Amino acid sequence: NQSLFNGWIELAGANNYPLNWSSSRGFSIDYIQKLFSNGARTPEWQDRLEALQQIATVTNLEELFIVNGVAFQVAAEINAGKRTFQRQSSFRVLSSPIGTGFQQHNLDKLESLLVFGDLNPKMPEITLPSLMIYGGEDPIVPSLSGVNAMEFLGTSVLDKRLVVLENSGHTLWEFEREEFFREIRSFIQSYR
Repeated sequence: NQSLFNGWIELAGANNYPLNWSSSRGFSIDYIQKLFSNGARTPEWQDRLEALQQIATVTNLEELFIVNGVAFQVAAEINAGKRTFQRQSSFRVLSSPIGTGFQQHNLDKLESLLVFGDLNPKMPEITLPSLMIYGGEDPIVPSLSGVNAMEFLGTSVLDKRLVVLENSGHTLWEFEREEFFREIRSFIQSYR
């Protein structure tokens, strides 16, 4: 139904779940190791690091919950006090494929998609002008997912753009608000 739309904006979206879980795991491990090198070693962070190190590749929901759960804890730590909104956005509850906005009692029915889902083979079918926005400090869906999307999108090079807001977490609009909305406005004005 691309003829019904003038463009597509993706906000910190995962199009290849295996790649996302791998990059999320790597982001969290790197962050925890930086904490340790700065002398912030605690039993809680040590447990989280060990849990991640025991999962080379996510192969089931239990492992996915561990990787995603640690990513949320890293996000809380790395982004503490940086939000520009006065109160937490209601969109935050929908900010993860397994977050509180998702029907968690049906996750077992979606396990294959959430663990192994890879839309890369379908991405070339998308030819709409596309804006992909990711946060540089997002351990939940790291910006590598945006790089991956750009590689597989069928949109012409001139009509697709990847923006990484370096100081933003997963809920992009809560951090670099002005830059975020400027990118959205510019894209909409270009393709309306």
